[in-house]
Amino acid sequence: MNLKPHSTMNLTRIPSLTALVALSLAAWLPLLPSLHAQAPAPKLLPFQGRLTAADGTAVTNGARVVQFKLYDAAVAGRTVWVGEVHKLTVNQGLVSTLLGSRSRLAEVDFDRELFLEITVDANGDGEIGLEDPPLLPRQSVLPSVFAKESADARLLGGYSWTDLFAEGATNPPLARIAGGRLVAGSVSSNQLAVRTITSDRLQLGAVTGDEIKERSVDRRHLTADVLESVLPAGVIVPFAGSTNGIPRGWLLCDGRAMASTNYPVLFAAIGTSWGNGTVNERGTTIDQQLIDANKYDFNLPDLRGTFLRGVAHGSPRDPDAEGRTAGKAGGNTGNEVGSLQADEFKTHQHPVTLRHFLANPNDPPLLPPNMLPMPLTAHHPLTTTNIPPAVIPADFQSGFAQGGAFSFPGGPQGAGISRTVLGTADSGGKETRPVNAAVNYIIKH
Repeated sequence: MNLKPHSTMNLTRIPSLTALVALSLAAWLPLLPSLHAQAPAPKLLPFQGRLTAADGTAVTNGARVVQFKLYDAAVAGRTVWVGEVHKLTVNQGLVSTLLGSRSRLAEVDFDRELFLEITVDANGDGEIGLEDPPLLPRQSVLPSVFAKESADARLLGGYSWTDLFAEGATNPPLARIAGGRLVAGSVSSNQLAVRTITSDRLQLGAVTGDEIKERSVDRRHLTADVLESVLPAGVIVPFAGSTNGIPRGWLLCDGRAMASTNYPVLFAAIGTSWGNGTVNERGTTIDQQLIDANKYDFNLPDLRGTFLRGVAHGSPRDPDAEGRTAGKAGGNTGNEVGSLQADEFKTHQHPVTLRHFLANPNDPPLLPPNMLPMPLTAHHPLTTTNIPPAVIPADFQSGFAQGGAFSFPGGPQGAGISRTVLGTADSGGKETRPVNAAVNYIIKH
């Protein structure tokens, strides 16, 4: 704002001072910051005065010490600005300075009438003391109407930016609007520029789930930390779609050789548990030049046609855990993630019934006439319990292990006796399996 003196007047020194001092106040020109400035500039009050002798002639050129103070009354009153002392150069009686350059004027309220008290070094000792009383009367300082209106132009209806902004009121383009100033529903999503509201501008808990429009946020809007916390790298899930429909961020578990430089997060999760990258998905060793060129150093899990089984971790549920082998070269073995176990039957026995027939009813029986249970091992060798070894020839013993019906003539009890023993026959398919449905196993990277 601009401040002008209440009136132009000569200030006569007290009787001990022989000179007359004529002073006039120039306009109040506070150096206010531009709206785009980063920090406010100090408020300064330009001052001009003229020192004259009693006859009206200008005082001799040189230097004079002058003290300035502001009061809220013409006489006595309260000091509103403690003031400052300036050593002014006199040039043909004229002196000038900027008040506020040494003692701040920012806290002074210039929207009311104030009074400037001026004290000149009368005895020339270069100091302001008791021998240098102030000039009377004090000079009235009033706000200039047009300057006041100009200052109000930087406000909103007479209010400061601080009434609108929660912070940054001195720099509105970068300020933050106080939440209480926004009416519910007054700002829609299409009025917001992309990325103008980031997570660091939202108070914790300010936005809840019921305030987010359905399908307005997808994985593209989520940070890597959020995605990682939902499904971390290394998670394996069954996927019911085709390999062409595998979602972004997932890979088919087909045993491919991979480079950790391309998938650092996945490599950090699984390492070389499923292979060291020297073998491809077909089980063929990769040429070293290709390994070097592509920087292969680990394999994806190969879960094609495979059932998953939890690592035993000391449980007795996987009695052959220590015998597990690596699925790919360099992969884990034993009771570790990524190890592979071939199919196998648990040790068991099958009962078998033997019956003999005599060619001549008068011959003595070779075996008891009733059906005799015969225990068998997992590979079905014929057990000779309760049967004399000589009765069962070696060729029958080996043939029985392959299944089928076998006959052999003769025996220790006489020639011409035909005997037939029935064995087991092949049955079943190419593997032992439960009822199952095919899926694509995929892994998060």
